Amino acid sequence: MIGTMIGTIMLSFKLENPVLTRWSDVSPLADALIAREIHSSQDFAQWLHDWNDFESALEEQGTWRYIRMSQDSIDPVHTESYNAWIEHFSEPQKILRQQLQEKLLACPFHPDGHAAQAFALLKRRMANSNALYREENLPLLTEEETTRNMSAQLRSGLSVTIDGETMTLEKASALQDRPDRSLREKGWRGYWDAIRSQKEPLDNILSNSIALRHKIALNAGFSNFRDYSFAAKARFDYTPQTCFDFHESVEKFVVPLYHRLLERRAKLLGLEKLRPQLRPWDLVCNPKQTTTRTLFKNGDDLIDKGIQAINDLDPELAEALKQMRAHKLFDLDSRAGKRSGAYNAPLYKAGFSFMFGNVAGTQDNIGTFFHEAGHACHDYLSRDLHFIDYRRCPEEICELASYGMELLPLAGWSYFFEPHEKSAALLQHINDSLRILIYVAQVDAFQHALYLNPDWTQEQRHEYWLGLEKRFASPLVDWSGLEDYRRSSWHRLNHIFESPFYMIEYGFARMGAYQIWQNFVRDPVTALEQYKAALRLGYTRSIPEIYKVAGAEFDFAPNKIASTLSFVKEQIEQLI
Repeated sequence: MIGTMIGTIMLSFKLENPVLTRWSDVSPLADALIAREIHSSQDFAQWLHDWNDFESALEEQGTWRYIRMSQDSIDPVHTESYNAWIEHFSEPQKILRQQLQEKLLACPFHPDGHAAQAFALLKRRMANSNALYREENLPLLTEEETTRNMSAQLRSGLSVTIDGETMTLEKASALQDRPDRSLREKGWRGYWDAIRSQKEPLDNILSNSIALRHKIALNAGFSNFRDYSFAAKARFDYTPQTCFDFHESVEKFVVPLYHRLLERRAKLLGLEKLRPQLRPWDLVCNPKQTTTRTLFKNGDDLIDKGIQAINDLDPELAEALKQMRAHKLFDLDSRAGKRSGAYNAPLYKAGFSFMFGNVAGTQDNIGTFFHEAGHACHDYLSRDLHFIDYRRCPEEICELASYGMELLPLAGWSYFFEPHEKSAALLQHINDSLRILIYVAQVDAFQHALYLNPDWTQEQRHEYWLGLEKRFASPLVDWSGLEDYRRSSWHRLNHIFESPFYMIEYGFARMGAYQIWQNFVRDPVTALEQYKAALRLGYTRSIPEIYKVAGAEFDFAPNKIASTLSFVKEQIEQLI
């Protein structure tokens, strides 16, 4: 019966008319799951199956509302729909989840054989989650969810006018790819002037979020939100000190390597005689590019070429994206009112994903497509795992999949670049990966400071960020006259507002992906099979074990980072 009832709340791939409005629409299902008597292993397996179906269908409803809001953040209908979901479903879902977890933990039945290890890890995570549960935090968590998207909504309504043309932030930012330096500067200034126009509301949003999150942490028995977050994210395999050590290793090993690439960049751009040599709008263009060329026509063309590249790598991986294309589960073109950024949203019941983006014809868009494609392939390969918590992976694993996919189909960049252009494009891709790795360390360090010092003023936050900018910066980049931009440059990043402490995972996964790439260069067949085997595991093994299956080590000691970067240096030298 429960399967039939779940069918009544299932969505088609296109959500036009949400069928759920109140928790009472599904409470009979929830009550039945809680009250179900379990007398055997077979009963337990069926109960777990029904729980999975219920939660997968319910989560898909919320995901589609978030997608619709992302696609048009200006239309209040979509924002109201999403906020109504949070208002009416968020707290009951958390209560139900806690009750079902208690029931599972108390149940004497459990799977045997290979499934036992996955189930033991699942129980550990659920026990950890229940230990953090506080009834007084339920309304605070709902409020926190509602406010997460405020910063993105502010930015989605912004536009930039350059040389008489009004464009989205993404298209303005894309001008930094152009060979014309004056146009790059216009794009950079236009983008950041628009962001700075929202400085006060963005500062206030973060102030309110920090205060709210600190209160949640105190209610759960923690002295600060940082420690609460580590527990809530079930970070069993590393500590805050691991993050601090990683920051230092990035400063010691990555910053000097990136600095050498900047020296080369300045020379190629004809700026080597200046002191300092580069300005912020000189950092993302291809320094060998002398003319503007369209790399792809639009989002559909990017999808087609990207799928071809992945199909050349492995047809099974490409099948995930072909199915998404067939079901129209892409929205990549930039337009007014669309929230910024890119993401891949898993649709657990459908067994596919939805890819969201804002393409503007740049090389960065190509890298972003492959990144999000890695998430989509991960969702696809793990779709047969029978319980949603085995498919709902922590970011350390999710980002290993995505960064791996950024590097494995590099041969397929031939679909976007002519033979004489490809080496320079790949070198730019590696350059960007190092630049982002530095930014990851900087943002993670910033978030530790934010939540260990919840009483800081807005000015103190900007001052601390400026200090981090100087700590991780290259002296080759001239910021004179741009200090105000620099102090608040963190305003552009959704993660700081929406997903606190979702950042270090990018750094860990990037280092893991470099190792996968190294294996692929040596033995493509074995490396690809290891990568796919890791993705199929979902979250049925610990983070270090999944990295090991992928052919990488979850080890970020200085000597390991130095060793991994030596391979990256070799690849850079081959491309120069």
